[in-house]
Amino acid sequence: MAPLARPIPWDIYEEHLNEAAWLWGNWEEALDSAVYALGDVVVGPEERLLAHLDGLVLGGQPVAQKLLVPALSGDDLGGMAAAAWVLLQAEDADHQDAVMGMLPSAPPPAQAAIGRALYLAPRADISRLIPLWFEGAPHLRAMVLDIFGTREPDWVREHIDPAMRSGQPPLVAAGLRAIRYLRERTLLDWVTVASQSDDIEVRLEAMRTGLSFAVKAAWDECRIFAGGSADLSRLSLGLLATSPDPSDRAFVRGKAQNADPGLHALWALGFAGDVDSADVLVQAMADDKNDKKARVAGEAFSAITGLAIAGEMAKPGVTQGPDAPEVGDEEPPPTVRTEDSLPEPLVEKVKKWWDKARRQFFPGARYAGGQPRSPATLRNAFTGGATWRREVFLLELVASVANLPKVNPPKVDLKGWAREQLSQLEPAKAALPGVPRVATMAWGA
Repeated sequence: MAPLARPIPWDIYEEHLNEAAWLWGNWEEALDSAVYALGDVVVGPEERLLAHLDGLVLGGQPVAQKLLVPALSGDDLGGMAAAAWVLLQAEDADHQDAVMGMLPSAPPPAQAAIGRALYLAPRADISRLIPLWFEGAPHLRAMVLDIFGTREPDWVREHIDPAMRSGQPPLVAAGLRAIRYLRERTLLDWVTVASQSDDIEVRLEAMRTGLSFAVKAAWDECRIFAGGSADLSRLSLGLLATSPDPSDRAFVRGKAQNADPGLHALWALGFAGDVDSADVLVQAMADDKNDKKARVAGEAFSAITGLAIAGEMAKPGVTQGPDAPEVGDEEPPPTVRTEDSLPEPLVEKVKKWWDKARRQFFPGARYAGGQPRSPATLRNAFTGGATWRREVFLLELVASVANLPKVNPPKVDLKGWAREQLSQLEPAKAALPGVPRVATMAWGA
């Protein structure tokens, strides 16, 4: 007599899917956070997300058919991405074509969610995307190039020229990202051409790529974006704060001292790393009319000096009382930004600390986390600082060694799993401390 089949605990698998759907977005937000470092992401939302995804993989074909395939057509983007990832990772059945076949006709948000799963799933057979490269819309062709970017460098190298000659902005932008990852100077002429584009996304990618190769002309583009609209200025202000030209850092300080500068310039000063910028941030912390400004200034001050805004350096948290205004049924939910989670500095304590510590910071020198700027300390800032600072620190690190002999710039995929980003930077741990200290000089090489 054959043994009876064990009943499938559908409630457990449904919980796995619901939790994975929520954690997917939570994980994405943690990668651009004011309060998470990469290691915190690994042991926090990433570990929890992967546990639920792995639980769904163990459910096999019954769970795939009943829960995951329908979720691909749902309206929850997190659930869609999670379902696609699990189906791509399945070992007992081939769902690859079912996932990839949805890309051409799905709405753009769904395409992005499925594309994200393809990007992150190590078992995804990305060779099946090649027809989409030849026949898809420009943004889908760009997605294919991005997915191949870190996995199949030889294929990408062969298709850089068609991408850059396409005249299709999404595809040209993806080509620039690929050039940045391939690290081949023979492709830099394409960066020069792309910097003249009328498309903003293309020009931003050209700026990023040019700066990662320490190309001087890219600073001119960075200055243009830094002086532009707030929506486009954040990254550019952060990069400009690392410039070899002291007047660029003075420009960022000036933006931070304006009556209403927004928060981008204050955030950017955390990359400047000098005493003058730290002074401006201490002043900004004293703005008792804008606690968000004080919070961002405190985090940027920490990025320079290494002082943690916690314990006696921070104001106690405030709990909303019963008389706090409620959001009405007809009103949109309040916007919650990552900086809202930052502690508010206790300015008197921070000032007192800075008055004593300031003499240890030399005028004209630049610091990261309280240590003199060098490739090694930039690496530490990337791994140990808030994740919303990763891109600028990585670009500065790569550029700082771009022209040094016998030093290979690290290749880190900022869009990948946090644990993989840490492992990709690990080889640089032994190499970078032996590199002669550089401040901003190598940026302008």
